[in-house]
Amino acid sequence: MRVLHVLPVASLALLLCLWASPTIATSYVLCPSADETITEESPCPTECYSDTQCESNASLCCPTSNCGRQCLAGVTVPHTPPVVACLYADPDTVGTCAEFCSSDSDCVVDGEICCPNSCGHTCTSGTPVTPICRVILESRNGTQPRIGEYVPQCDGEGRFAEAQCHGSTGYCWCVRPDTGEPVGTAISRQPQCNNCSHNGQVNYPGDTFPNDCNTCTCFEDGSFACTEIGCGH
Repeated sequence: MRVLHVLPVASLALLLCLWASPTIATSYVLCPSADETITEESPCPTECYSDTQCESNASLCCPTSNCGRQCLAGVTVPHTPPVVACLYADPDTVGTCAEFCSSDSDCVVDGEICCPNSCGHTCTSGTPVTPICRVILESRNGTQPRIGEYVPQCDGEGRFAEAQCHGSTGYCWCVRPDTGEPVGTAISRQPQCNNCSHNGQVNYPGDTFPNDCNTCTCFEDGSFACTEIGCGH
């Protein structure tokens, strides 16, 4: 996990200082784009309905170009986890004078980091720092990427660009701009990233959202479909 430490410079002012550890990227496995799958000639061949019906060497049940579903090997794409910060306690406040941790590896609860509490250190949930993408790039200090390393692309506001590409694999995919979480499928060219706007709420491919008493699902082309339950109004 990427960690930032926030140091006190005044009673209410905060100064961000970057932790020296490297960015650790997790990964997601996405279906290949239906535009790049080759299927049988028969209309809508469906050999699966969920990933649990696929064997391990073809672990994902993916949509195909002619409206069916097929077990296919997924495409692994990287994802950089959120940057979090320690908020130092007010130096005039006395905390617990004990060292419950000395590094983040001492924290056993997922998402917790080792932070000072004025009079010791304890494991606590970090505070997300935004915009994440800009912080990640600035932390590199101009360092050139290593061979095979994925470096996220940012938009003008410091958020993740909706379309991300990994030059070493040749694959591109769409993400949620605020978190960089991959959505939809992976494709070997620049993708057209769409979202579904409904009642002022932006939803991304794969998201479900309520519409009165019904549930809607967002698709990669920006359309969405809803259940058709009578709501009894």
